[in-house]
Amino acid sequence: FVNQSFFIAAYAATRLPASLGLVDAERYLMKTPGLDGVSYYGGCSYLTQHLQPNQTAILMLEFNSYYCPHKQAIEAPNLPEDQDWWLVGRPLDDLSAAQLATEFERHSVRFVMVAAHKMVRGGATSKLEEVEFALDDRMGRRLRPLLPGIEPVYRDAISSIYDGTAVIAALRQADANH
Repeated sequence: FVNQSFFIAAYAATRLPASLGLVDAERYLMKTPGLDGVSYYGGCSYLTQHLQPNQTAILMLEFNSYYCPHKQAIEAPNLPEDQDWWLVGRPLDDLSAAQLATEFERHSVRFVMVAAHKMVRGGATSKLEEVEFALDDRMGRRLRPLLPGIEPVYRDAISSIYDGTAVIAALRQADANH
């Protein structure tokens, strides 16, 4: 009973100010962590406001956010035709930079959203720590060396969003230089 009371008190302290209108809803959503200890509300709001109906966004996040436009989202590392890869135990084919650029064009990728870091609990004290988000899947391996040379169209402390056409151009250039 005591543990449950502490749990309820902690959540109430976090959520009551917004529920009672003491804190602006937008500010609350930007600062309140989600499943992986961060809030993607700002970046997801940007995508929702700027994606056209025929466009998609690649999400390179640990967990997809409730606030992201799900119908227009492609969750890395898979493309829409690869959705069942983890269910059937099928490994994903590696993609060259040119192949990835072609897939992004085929799927009308307008934006690429990349997590900057995530929060994890570890060690003897289970202290919350910030760690860099690893871009080590088949998309991340191709994009990691290219993203520092592309100016994000949106950036906050949690994520960066890159223009899809700039990402595709960088992939094509990387393939030409290879």
